[in-house]
Amino acid sequence: MATTDARQVKGWVDRLAVLYSPVVADVLDKMGYRDQSLRADIRPLATGIVTAGVARTVRTVPVTE
Repeated sequence: MATTDARQVKGWVDRLAVLYSPVVADVLDKMGYRDQSLRADIRPLATGIVTAGVARTVRTVPVTE
């Protein structure tokens, strides 16, 4: 996502939050954006929890103290 303001991000989050995750994933796949959803084994801690928002991918490196 390019530079955006908080209102624009909230607008997208609100729009995406009402969709089913498989639908969003299928549309992204058809647009060529593969691997844009969480793995199937990642689950909410409790029933009924829904998440929608912007995520950033980071790379970490192990360090010793």
